[in-house]
Amino acid sequence: MIDTPMASSAKQYRTLDPGYIRTEVLQRRYTKRTPWWRDAVINEIPGIIDEEGARLLEDCVFFIARMGFTAVTFRPASIDLEKDCSILRSLIEAIHRVGLKAIVRIAGAEYRDWGPAAEFSAFYGFERDADTIIKRAKIALKNGADGIDLGRIEDTPEASDEVERAVSFTQLTRVLLAELAEYSEDHILTAEASIFNTEAYRRHFEEEWLHLLCDDRLQRVGFNASQIETQIREKIQAHERQGSVCSWQATLPRLNTALGTENFFLGSWEENANEFRRAALRMLVAALPGSVFLPFGFSGGHLDFEGAHIRPYPPQSEVEKERVAHTTMVLRLRAQHQLATCAFGIVKNLPWANPGCLALTCGPLMAVLNTGDTAVEVPSEHELLLRSESTKQEDSPISKVIFGGQELTVTHSNQGSSTVIPAGACAWFLC
Repeated sequence: MIDTPMASSAKQYRTLDPGYIRTEVLQRRYTKRTPWWRDAVINEIPGIIDEEGARLLEDCVFFIARMGFTAVTFRPASIDLEKDCSILRSLIEAIHRVGLKAIVRIAGAEYRDWGPAAEFSAFYGFERDADTIIKRAKIALKNGADGIDLGRIEDTPEASDEVERAVSFTQLTRVLLAELAEYSEDHILTAEASIFNTEAYRRHFEEEWLHLLCDDRLQRVGFNASQIETQIREKIQAHERQGSVCSWQATLPRLNTALGTENFFLGSWEENANEFRRAALRMLVAALPGSVFLPFGFSGGHLDFEGAHIRPYPPQSEVEKERVAHTTMVLRLRAQHQLATCAFGIVKNLPWANPGCLALTCGPLMAVLNTGDTAVEVPSEHELLLRSESTKQEDSPISKVIFGGQELTVTHSNQGSSTVIPAGACAWFLC
């Protein structure tokens, strides 16, 4: 006789208490060959660069690499590549010398000389039509680019020619994928699309087979643990079904990185954000599986601009230097513990967590984000590594390893005293 729950001789099945601590695994450890883009951390240069911008960016690639980035994406829209590609080649060579990959951004949408787009003609530069885009992509690849990025796809369902434009964009991606395949399987095509237009996003995600497709879900989400968890869960599950790699962007690339700059989605986590909340989201994104895009200024670089052209520099202010120090600690830990490809899950019902607390397991680490209004006290058995609200050595032990050359050892030096995570902050612990 087969035992069933209804049979008199049935086995006793334990029903878990609703408050039972549990970890829901969303992604198992990736054990196959890891192409460079599966765990890439990409420094995203905003705006467009001309010849002077390209030369200034060459001077920045060393400190970008030292922070822990693995690739740089930039848009040379104001450089006439058909006339002279030596400036682009020099920049790509400088990027490669410091061990980074070079991704050249090219506008994936055709310029329109009428309507709203005409007001931004300076931001298209030499990228005027599909033929030109393909030519510039070929030149970039010939001069050593490791990938092509098509930027943000502006889907406008209300436009009369939207269907035609959608077909053209899909054809463009197929042509570019064929061009990339002639070089190697490690040359990639990337882009960003909005989840706001559900049907268009589905088409980009399922039919165009981009190596990395970013979306704006974390740019739009509010500073709320439940909402953030939902977006993370939905994205990972969708990519697991599709067999593709997650890529994450938490903030819009911006030319002005001052806190008061209103360049974000209303109601998002960036509304009324201070420097520590930005650091908290930087830590959260770095803990997620897959690849990560972090804007240049968001990571600590200094930006000026002349008209439509950006001028990138190494950090100059104390705030920028603090961002660089914090980003360095975050990315070094991400690489050391292989967070991009390790097992990832969400921890539920921790007795010390408040309703606004999101706890994630990332391989050997636990990331705790506190979006609530009150502080959270994490028990002493969890060894603190890094926190978002301070880069001081006494507050973030990992800084002693990265900047002081010491060995990292688990001492449980905080035994007997909990770690307090203030409202709006994030911290990483050894599990």
